[in-house]
Amino acid sequence: MKNTILTLTAILCMSFNYSLSAHTVNSSKRQKTKVSIPSEIQSQIDKMTKQEIKIQGGKKIGSVPMNIFKPLGNVTTKELKSLKKSFESLTPPHNNFKNNMGLIRRYIDVLDMAYEISGDIWFLDKMIECCDHMIDGQNGPGKYKSLTGNYDYFWPTKFKYKDGEIIVNMALFSNGIIVKRLSRVAEIIFDNPQIKDKETPVRDEFNLGKTYQERALVYLDRATKTMDFLVDLCYEKESGLMVYPEEYKWSDRPDFVGIAPAWNRYFMQGVGLMQTAITLQKIGKSPKKVRLYHQITQKMVNEFFTTVKRSTKNGKPVYWWPYNYYFSPNRAEDAHAWFDIDLMVQFYRSEQYQITSDMMTPFVNTYLEVMYQGNGRLSNNIDGSGAIKTSQGGIAWLHLLEFNPEIYEIMTSHYMSRTKMNGREFGELLYAKYLMKKFHPDYQWKNLLDPTMLKNKKASKRKMSSKRKMSSKRKMSSKRKMSSKRKKS
Repeated sequence: MKNTILTLTAILCMSFNYSLSAHTVNSSKRQKTKVSIPSEIQSQIDKMTKQEIKIQGGKKIGSVPMNIFKPLGNVTTKELKSLKKSFESLTPPHNNFKNNMGLIRRYIDVLDMAYEISGDIWFLDKMIECCDHMIDGQNGPGKYKSLTGNYDYFWPTKFKYKDGEIIVNMALFSNGIIVKRLSRVAEIIFDNPQIKDKETPVRDEFNLGKTYQERALVYLDRATKTMDFLVDLCYEKESGLMVYPEEYKWSDRPDFVGIAPAWNRYFMQGVGLMQTAITLQKIGKSPKKVRLYHQITQKMVNEFFTTVKRSTKNGKPVYWWPYNYYFSPNRAEDAHAWFDIDLMVQFYRSEQYQITSDMMTPFVNTYLEVMYQGNGRLSNNIDGSGAIKTSQGGIAWLHLLEFNPEIYEIMTSHYMSRTKMNGREFGELLYAKYLMKKFHPDYQWKNLLDPTMLKNKKASKRKMSSKRKMSSKRKMSSKRKMSSKRKKS
């Protein structure tokens, strides 16, 4: 059996009235330490890592020409065909060392979006292919020992040294988002009784079952095993938080022990809890576990909204929140904000956690009134500080279009200035178009951003870059000539 593996993310929560000060820390008093590894052990770790990377395999997706995209109206057959073509080249890797499986997480989301738009089962089958490799890449009995000393169910990213032996390490809280994708694909299958007992055309490479339902049951079982492991490891009943456990003392960051992670990691664990609970409930299994998972996630959501700072900009409500409330509460959220938004929108759409549209609107206002600097420029940080970039801060911000369609026009105009777009981002753009038709069918384009201006900027940058290269070549040539003359003389 291949020693495969994968990685991902966050789990924690806290009761609404719990005192936060007990779990916030002064990061300047926390010291990062380096674990000393004997040279012969490090050599063995390097050798094992190279072997795992060697068997990874996997190919990424292609790109889509942007001249086929129309920003308003229904998603067209041509747009969907182009998206499908970009995903045909995708073959998932066999493990997650060096986070090689990382993009599969986003790929499954996009395939899910495309399936919702089109109902084309091809997209579901592609999700199944990805999920099969996720299962194969999961740790467990017969594979590697983890930080607990057991053969736990999670997706490792690298080998580590602890107490005289080599174990596998994981991105502790990010596992939740992998769980979310497995549970979501299982839910899609359970929601389609007409296909449940049919054989999927996806080859059963890892003996998971030939029918759609057999695959779904395996996905949900493994997702639940991982969530159970993480809840047992990290859940602090007194506070309701998911925190870095005592086992983390041996790691490179023992200063994290006992505190909750950054919001993006926190929320990644939350969507794993949320989706697993939803799917279990759908088939009538483990009601006690369903209640606990929702309870933890509800506390997490409450935690965020009780600590976020509210103000107004141009007469509109906006938010300020830190990257990590528990570790560095005064550091404004940065480029990770798109991930916070992506996951918070999933909580909102689930209709499980009492999040209203009024609570979501300040997020889009923060983007449009604070971060957006005009002319296609955006600040790196949510308070308007940091580097000013021409990127749009992560395509997940598009999911806020329900609360203000202008964010769709500004971001889409930016993307339309490109000649092509990778399939993953293009799929998210198509889903945003689909949502525009759903929430704002009569929206009229306001020309808030002229794509030709961005093209001119890019052309100008290319010219400047070309001039610098030419200048550098002339200087190098001149130096060589001078050097040659000196040698002759």
